[in-house]
Amino acid sequence: MAEKLLATQGHRQWLLAEDEWPMQWPLGVAGELAKSIYCASYLPQQEVSILATLALLSGVTGRVYRTPTNATLSQYYLLVSKTGTGKDELHKHIPPLIRYSKMPAADRFIMQERFVSRQALHKRLLESPGFLAMHPEVGKRFATIASPRTQGGPDHEFGNMLTEAYEKQFLEGITRAKAEDSFSGVEWPALSFVGDTTPGALYRALTPEMMEDGFFSRFLTMTVTTDRPQSNKEGILYLDPPTRRAWVSLVGQSLTLDRAQPLQPITVEYGPSTEERFDEFEEKCRQKVIAANRDDDITGAAVWNRAHIKALKVASLLAVADNCQQPKINLANTVWAIGLVQRDARTFLDRVEAGDVGDGDDVRQKKVLEICKRVIIGELKGGLPDHNPQVIPRRVIQLNTCKLAPFKNHRDGATRAMEAAIKSLVDDGYLWEKDKIKAAEEFSYQGRCFQLLRVE
Repeated sequence: MAEKLLATQGHRQWLLAEDEWPMQWPLGVAGELAKSIYCASYLPQQEVSILATLALLSGVTGRVYRTPTNATLSQYYLLVSKTGTGKDELHKHIPPLIRYSKMPAADRFIMQERFVSRQALHKRLLESPGFLAMHPEVGKRFATIASPRTQGGPDHEFGNMLTEAYEKQFLEGITRAKAEDSFSGVEWPALSFVGDTTPGALYRALTPEMMEDGFFSRFLTMTVTTDRPQSNKEGILYLDPPTRRAWVSLVGQSLTLDRAQPLQPITVEYGPSTEERFDEFEEKCRQKVIAANRDDDITGAAVWNRAHIKALKVASLLAVADNCQQPKINLANTVWAIGLVQRDARTFLDRVEAGDVGDGDDVRQKKVLEICKRVIIGELKGGLPDHNPQVIPRRVIQLNTCKLAPFKNHRDGATRAMEAAIKSLVDDGYLWEKDKIKAAEEFSYQGRCFQLLRVE
């Protein structure tokens, strides 16, 4: 046993001996839990391990702890990762960590069920409020939720329930003819949610309505930024003694608080200088929302609308993990939580700017512009000679749009969708079509080509 323990610890140290990470690990107990998930994963990814840890903590503590502003610690999480890069690890290690506490009652904190309708989720929340709903491959369901063809259907209503249940103070009950089929309402249902999706499935599914009604702004997303890692064939879930004691204590405390009638949650306190930092971040978010609304930028407003409360929830989770009796947010956790939310916002807005989000005319136009810019700076091959790098051949645009969903799924086909986007950009003064005869004389190029006039 001692030899196996030493081998496990040695393997863990070897796995964590990286020179560069995609992001900083959270500090304290939460960081140790995330590293344990990382070291147990067959395809270890830092971002996956961190998001799994935050989701787990929200499931366990969401209903029985409060932020300094009296919000629950429940949260919606979304992992965005390409196929084959390790996103399946998100769901594998949450149940084993619950069992690690050796408290059978703790199973109530997670639900590995697919709620097929609004009614199913509503009923479960009334029966057992305060849990983490785990939903693999949720991007496909987002597409169904967003589709006009499914309005009023089970998936669409399930999406509405997710929107309504978020940070809800009181969830109304269900009354039916038979008393045994009726349920009383509950205070603070504290639903947490975690799902994973590929970038394509998610970004194709998002619609302006999802932004405007607050559906997407409720999610804290984490994008995996690294390639498929090497396999970790010796992965094993191991918590060192201090982390194990802290974890068992937290689960036990949450169960005790959950049984109390009436509910008496513990409020996380601000530590030195942390309230000022969060006030500054809240004001920054407020200004960004105001600026976005002035520009009729629904997406920008949605991204920053709940950024402050997301960061405060994350910092509170880290504080509770460190001290479940008297949690207090420290400055390091404040900086890390705000940085995490800003990373999420930047990543998503970059994808919006690149034309990867949604399926409208503006999305296709942004994508054509992004392709033109990438040709100019040398990221895409196929441009004309270097003496006039501002000129982009039509064939390059076509090759780089024909397989993209906003183009290939267009009712008129990929080519006509591309032509419409190019025409609009020419009409708006972003592109200028070069004269074919002059292009042939100047570049020895016989096809259509365009010059990028505006790059903002």
